[in-house]
Amino acid sequence: MEAAAAEFVRHGYDRARVSDIARNAGYTVGSIYARWPNKSDLMVAALDHLLAQILPEHRFKDLNIGDLPPLELLLAWGADQLDPDSPREVFAQAFGSARNNPDLQECLREFLNESFSQTSRLVEHAKAEGQVDAELNTAAIVLFIQAVGIGVHMIRSSGLDEAHLPPTSDWIEFNRRLSEAALPRQSQ
Repeated sequence: MEAAAAEFVRHGYDRARVSDIARNAGYTVGSIYARWPNKSDLMVAALDHLLAQILPEHRFKDLNIGDLPPLELLLAWGADQLDPDSPREVFAQAFGSARNNPDLQECLREFLNESFSQTSRLVEHAKAEGQVDAELNTAAIVLFIQAVGIGVHMIRSSGLDEAHLPPTSDWIEFNRRLSEAALPRQSQ
């Protein structure tokens, strides 16, 4: 899966070659096709593998921040959005490829629904701890969080110059202030 993902990141779906994936993974082309009958199936499997790595709960473990209070988790996760990495690059490419590929559409749909579910649980936890106004709609909060995250992925993968990206500390502070303004803490 790592070799397939790397090939799709480097060359995109259309220019990726199964022979290169097989060679880089140490397998034959025949063994790849025995498991995945076509390149589209291989792309879906690679995408599914990589998307699992960018789900919120997986990212929290990778960043070793799972013990932070819910609102701090959301802020740390927002800061992580600025860092480029292969799974997010494939995610951005998948959006373009999914227009013409129902299998990729389904893979993205499943990922987005799981990501929304995990983020909703985190927001509900923050509400229960009084860190987020319980009267605000969880779906609205999660949609905003997801839209910003996907937007950052798309902008970065489109080649935005690093000079246009804020320093991580400024991005965290902006997100903190935005969170405090839009998600006021309940009076205790």
